[in-house]
Amino acid sequence: MSWAKIDDLLPHHDKLIRAGAQAPAVFGLYVASICYAQRQRTDGRIPRMALATLLPGAPRPSRRLIRRLVTLRLWDLADDGWSIHDYLDHNLAKNERSAAQAANAARQARYRANLRMAGQMVESDAVSNASCNASVTGPTPLLSSPLHSSPLRSAVSNALREGFSTPDERPEPERPVRIGELLTRLRQATDADAGSSALPP
Repeated sequence: MSWAKIDDLLPHHDKLIRAGAQAPAVFGLYVASICYAQRQRTDGRIPRMALATLLPGAPRPSRRLIRRLVTLRLWDLADDGWSIHDYLDHNLAKNERSAAQAANAARQARYRANLRMAGQMVESDAVSNASCNASVTGPTPLLSSPLHSSPLRSAVSNALREGFSTPDERPEPERPVRIGELLTRLRQATDADAGSSALPP
């Protein structure tokens, strides 16, 4: 969809004031011609064959009305019809509009690509954080627990190193942490340590 640029002071312009009683008809046909030129990208040209389509619900513009637009210098005579006076001084030419639209489309494509990249980075960070959190999930020992003795701390560290992957080889987030295996290794380590208490089942 395109948009026509109309000066909000147009009804008070000297040319419209000089139109007198024809001002409403002159104003309507002039604005309709600007809309047509903008929509069809004619660079302000109004071909004769387009007269009947400028205001579809109104009668075909009379020659007298068209002459009035020309004498008021709202329209200029052209080979195939008329042209809107100074149209390109206030509106983009067809090639300029095409270039602007292409630049805008490229800008929007870059913006959407950046959004997708940002979304992928957020998702990647979420997966990484989930993996990190999953790899250390497990019961936290109380201060009075035998896990705080030196032999058991070593057993926990060894079990963590042997039973879990390195940071570069962490399991997928959906893979459950093998807490049972960890507890088994801890029980084996504590049973082998005569000086420590066994973990409760």
